[in-house]
Amino acid sequence: LEETGEPGREILAGLSWKPDGCSDDIWDTLAQGPEASVVEAAIAGIGLRGDLSRQKWLLDQLDHPHLRTHARGALAKLATAEAGVIGDLEAFFHSDDHSTRAREELPRILELVPAQQSVDLLLKHMASQRPEVRFGVLKALGKLRSRYPALVVDADLVTAEIATEAGRYYQLSSLGALVPTQG
Repeated sequence: LEETGEPGREILAGLSWKPDGCSDDIWDTLAQGPEASVVEAAIAGIGLRGDLSRQKWLLDQLDHPHLRTHARGALAKLATAEAGVIGDLEAFFHSDDHSTRAREELPRILELVPAQQSVDLLLKHMASQRPEVRFGVLKALGKLRSRYPALVVDADLVTAEIATEAGRYYQLSSLGALVPTQG
């Protein structure tokens, strides 16, 4: 492929199928090219093709500020097509090999996967020690519940967690009176 920026590169990168006689190296070339639109199309193409061999690369892109949105979408497509990807996402969440920021993307990926396994994994992480993860999990569960009402969400567990979160907020807000103000 020439580095001319022709629109054909973007179209090729986003294909949902692999053309006959096309080497796997072409996807690496497209995904690591200098043109943002081609890289974004390549990421979308990975999800559309169900290219599980690029899953680790997609997970690495969750740290990239401009590519994480596209990587989330592609990983959600992979997880929707192949149930084993959800288990890989859980392993990624527990791994210390990746940044905290990248692992915080897990709820945002799972909210796009209409599977009971997604709900179950989110429920398991609802009591996380980190507030941003708890909040992301609750938001993701709400989105799954509204988009896919057939999924079973333990309402008692979610209600208890919301009450706990409200209690934490109340405790923190009461500490505000102890902090001296300027004046």
